[in-house]
Amino acid sequence: GHGAPVKSFGWSTDGVWLATASPGHGIKIWNTHTGKVKVFHNETGADTHHPDGTGLVYKLVWASDNNRLAVSYKWHNWLWIIDTETGDNYPQVETDDGGTNYGYEFTDDIWAMAWSRDSSMLAVGNGKDIVLLDPKSFEITHTLTGHQLTVMALQWGPDGLLACWPAGLRRSG
Repeated sequence: GHGAPVKSFGWSTDGVWLATASPGHGIKIWNTHTGKVKVFHNETGADTHHPDGTGLVYKLVWASDNNRLAVSYKWHNWLWIIDTETGDNYPQVETDDGGTNYGYEFTDDIWAMAWSRDSSMLAVGNGKDIVLLDPKSFEITHTLTGHQLTVMALQWGPDGLLACWPAGLRRSG
């Protein structure tokens, strides 16, 4: 196991793989049939923190092709994508001082993410907005605004429509 409580997990779309994250013990991708670890993801040491050491992994979401895993950091508005075969992070962006920054920084907290059915688009709940992102280029293709509350959950339907659930939504009856 991780040796510490698991704070986030996500199932692959085929049900074979389970990604788990634990503070101080990384992101592990498990084969649920054999129990073997496919990838032990290790960012800046063996932790699940943003490279500055302060933000915990909040959510793990698999692409439908099961080759990529979107990871968001709570408190720091960061998103990265892991190649589940190699463990490499994307995007890798060169910084002004010649270093490398792994991930994409949003303007607000990321509480929800959902891959399109064909994995060609990633929807990200960025505060009260939904950002549609090309996961290969990290280009923002659309920003859907006008929500009154924080976007807490996203789901693509089989028809290609995107459903959104804001914070505080309650069922009546």
